[in-house]
Amino acid sequence: MTPRGGAAPWIAPAALALLTALLLWPAFATGAPWAFADTTSYYRGGAAAWGILLDAMGLRPDAPAPSAAPAGNVPTDLDGGEAMGGATATGIRSVPYSLGVYASIRLAGIWAPVVAMAFATAGLIWLVAGALRPAVRLAIGAGLALLTALPFFVSLLQPDAATVFVVLVPLAIMLRGERLGGWAVAGLLTLMAFAALAHYGNLPLAALAMLWLGLWAWRRGRRGLSALCLGPIVAVGVVNAAIGLVAGTGPSLAPGRFPILLARSIEDGPGHAYLTQACPEAEYAFCEVYDEIPDNVGAVLWGPDGVARRATDDQLARIGAEELSLLVDIFRYDPWGQIEAFLGNGLRQLVLFGSAQGMPARFRHTPYDLEVDRLEGGAWLPSPPAAAERMLVVLGLAGLLWAVWRPPHPEARGAVAFLAASLILYAFVCGGLSAPVPRYQGRLVWLIPFLAAVLLLPRRADRHGASDGGGARRGAPVA
Repeated sequence: MTPRGGAAPWIAPAALALLTALLLWPAFATGAPWAFADTTSYYRGGAAAWGILLDAMGLRPDAPAPSAAPAGNVPTDLDGGEAMGGATATGIRSVPYSLGVYASIRLAGIWAPVVAMAFATAGLIWLVAGALRPAVRLAIGAGLALLTALPFFVSLLQPDAATVFVVLVPLAIMLRGERLGGWAVAGLLTLMAFAALAHYGNLPLAALAMLWLGLWAWRRGRRGLSALCLGPIVAVGVVNAAIGLVAGTGPSLAPGRFPILLARSIEDGPGHAYLTQACPEAEYAFCEVYDEIPDNVGAVLWGPDGVARRATDDQLARIGAEELSLLVDIFRYDPWGQIEAFLGNGLRQLVLFGSAQGMPARFRHTPYDLEVDRLEGGAWLPSPPAAAERMLVVLGLAGLLWAVWRPPHPEARGAVAFLAASLILYAFVCGGLSAPVPRYQGRLVWLIPFLAAVLLLPRRADRHGASDGGGARRGAPVA
């Protein structure tokens, strides 16, 4: 029997399964997850990380170390750089994500990581839109799968799709928190912590989300939730600091990464001008590597003469250690040039969005390596619907402005403000500090039409006839 005013208990699981499948349609169409230039790095990094753990416990037999070079015929210029392994102390990819990818592939096959990512995405979409009827929620999810680049991110064997979790979790708590119990909220915050650990670029976004959500809970007298919000950011700091200590790079929020910020400054001009003038007399490790300074990010980091190939392990470690102090010197040399470049790149990234830039592929994996071959037969697959997504974004922006002017939900203005702050911050983190690339903002931009639909479409009535929203019955929320 279906409870009066409720839905059959099988509807939600069936809808989630269908929505998960819809979000993976590019992978299903080509017969395997999609790959990117970094895909092999995460698997090899996971193999190396598990090896370190097993060695420490004396449980792993002698085995060949994973290679740091890209395997198969994966192109190395999809994002201006070459995939590097995570087995060395410098150039470390996200260790938590690498551990998860490696373990899931070894235990359940190559589909396991993307299916898990698709299911988590589908679950958060379902939860945030929980005030709408199930058929409407499913229709929204299907529209996102067919009219945006979202499924191309979800189908990618990369941590890209996890970025949106950092934004969806606070939206779920703000819009549906009255119906979420303490364990559900703790689970959502744990998922956010994983997303923050999955990619270094997510750390500033996670800090914003935790601060925003904590203040939101505090202002509503929910002191327990406000305190709980500190958990993910503390956990992320502890985990990354521990990884840095184990890797020998020292405690850091982004242990062992390449000097991307320095490379960005070089391409923008101030860094190149300063180093050209200062080297070789200046006592920078970077000056030890080059007689002539390259002029773009890809050449500095991963090109034939990039630091990944030219520098020794000791030089790479010292370049990373001195990066921030060198950036301070560059800023003092040309502050206005650096500020102008940062703002210009960030503003450009804010309106630049596109597909995940992945490719159909075939995979072969061993305990120590992952080989990826481009699937030429996938060329027939339609490109992500850029024109349709742009139209949805424009309509979504109009809808969000309407929701701010005439709020249809008590938390509408706060949710819209949080999404706007997240999009702006992420644009300046990725575009301003790395490079304006369409796939960066593409990870989040579909949230604009999604949130507009969630706020503006009619909400279902509960069993007492009240609209499910601001007047919803209280569940068992965190104090």
